[in-house]
Amino acid sequence: MSELFEEVLGSKPEGLEDALINYVAGGYDGPVDALDHDPDLIEYVYDNMERTDKPLYRIEDGKFTASTLKRGVEFSFENDLRSFSKGRDVVDRMLEEGEEMNMFPTEPVVFETVGSTYHFDMSAYTKTYEEYFQTQKESLVGGRFRVLSIENTEPRTILIRQITKRGD
Repeated sequence: MSELFEEVLGSKPEGLEDALINYVAGGYDGPVDALDHDPDLIEYVYDNMERTDKPLYRIEDGKFTASTLKRGVEFSFENDLRSFSKGRDVVDRMLEEGEEMNMFPTEPVVFETVGSTYHFDMSAYTKTYEEYFQTQKESLVGGRFRVLSIENTEPRTILIRQITKRGD
């Protein structure tokens, strides 16, 4: 196939697949770190995000917690992109395992997206680790978010709405 034909079809940039598979394996601060801060790879991720109205979930135990976020506050993640799961059951299992292994230095919270969210589906890159991750169905999400509410659940669930596809 000619390079021009591949370019017209929008082929994946060189290094993307390896970077995302390695990201899933772990050891990175975040997706942008795994993508080696390469603007072409990052741009590909943003350009290939799809909209979903289904909730996405993320466990957070660092900077963004129920004590640091209040209703109406807007925020974005450092380096913008973060992993979210398509299933709450997976998040609950990870919370249980994390608690057993003492993985959370602070009280974890669960972010749940509400309304339309743009995400990059990671299914093609998690197949290598499917046996371990089972039904995780990971997506990359970026942008600015607004806190809609903080539910008084255990762990706390923070409902957020994506207000821009890209962060600051």
